[in-house]
Amino acid sequence: MDAMIALRLRSNGHGRDVVEETIRACAPTIRDPQSGRNWQRYAERTANYAFGPTGDRDLERNERYRELWRKIERTEEKEQPQVRMR
Repeated sequence: MDAMIALRLRSNGHGRDVVEETIRACAPTIRDPQSGRNWQRYAERTANYAFGPTGDRDLERNERYRELWRKIERTEEKEQPQVRMR
């Protein structure tokens, strides 16, 4: 699942650092805290996948979903509450 999230983030224009940090911050929240996993290294490997040759190939394979991913992300942005600065 994290690999697909990383790929979607890349597809929507997020950089490698953002993808890595997102995976590092969020992946542990849905898993057993006693897993003993090195989350930093896990996030690095996941980002390496998304921005490496295998990620390139998988982006091509999922080309038909790219516009849908963009629409979903734009919709999510619009649904966020607006904060006005005075």
